Amino acid sequence: MLTSFFLASLLGPIGRETITFQVDGLARTALVFRPTVDIKGKLPVYFVFHGLGGNAEQASKQFHVQDLDPTALVIYGQGLPTSGFNSGASGAESRIGGFGQRGGARQSFGQGASKLGGIGGKNSWQIMPKQFGDRDVHFVQSMIQWADQNGADSSRRFYVGHSNGSYFGWVVLQELGSQFTRFVGLNGPAAFPLKGVPAKPAFLTTGTDDKLVAESKVQQFADTLAKINGCGAGSGSPVKTYPGSNPVYLYDYQGGHMPPADAYKMAVKFCQTGRV
Repeated sequence: MLTSFFLASLLGPIGRETITFQVDGLARTALVFRPTVDIKGKLPVYFVFHGLGGNAEQASKQFHVQDLDPTALVIYGQGLPTSGFNSGASGAESRIGGFGQRGGARQSFGQGASKLGGIGGKNSWQIMPKQFGDRDVHFVQSMIQWADQNGADSSRRFYVGHSNGSYFGWVVLQELGSQFTRFVGLNGPAAFPLKGVPAKPAFLTTGTDDKLVAESKVQQFADTLAKINGCGAGSGSPVKTYPGSNPVYLYDYQGGHMPPADAYKMAVKFCQTGRV
């Protein structure tokens, strides 16, 4: 059963805090930035998730959503060290692009996955529903609860993740999708077949020279997500648009696993307006 309580401590500049949650008996932390401009009414809220081996502090510098949208509440979650991604997964999950066993990391992250240096002890997020007892899904639920208690607008909840954080985004879509407005997944498709998920606008990125997550996998996932959302055929370059009431955008940039600076600006614009 999910239980949680919250503690806050200021870290330096006003408006920046570290929040500690107790979730299923584990201490979980998030770095929070409050708006730096005077805002009346409810606040848009971004939930941002780092890649494998990252942390909330690093993510706040990589995404810098608090600078790109100073009107928002921005919450950077921090993953937990993980010995293997198959822990807690069912046999079926282990066969679908899981991490750790039978070359699963290569299946999900591509042939260059070994360059990540292994996953042992690195901060990470679940990539399958029910994996690790849904510890990270429960963490998101606690963060949503905290955000709602601190002025967040439930109609403007945005999920933003890169790499492993993007893989986790599709778990959130599967299990908590109705609670979010838009999804941003940078260089990370779903590691499992999406079933019965709500149609949500999405902005995706992939790199032509991404050695960790194959460009083709993200392109295929964009097609799949567009079909789920009832979108029309995709067109355009470098941003491919799948039109519809819940559009999907795929930014296919020239480069590797780390998106260029304009991708983060496009992601925030997408969250704000539903367009790129």
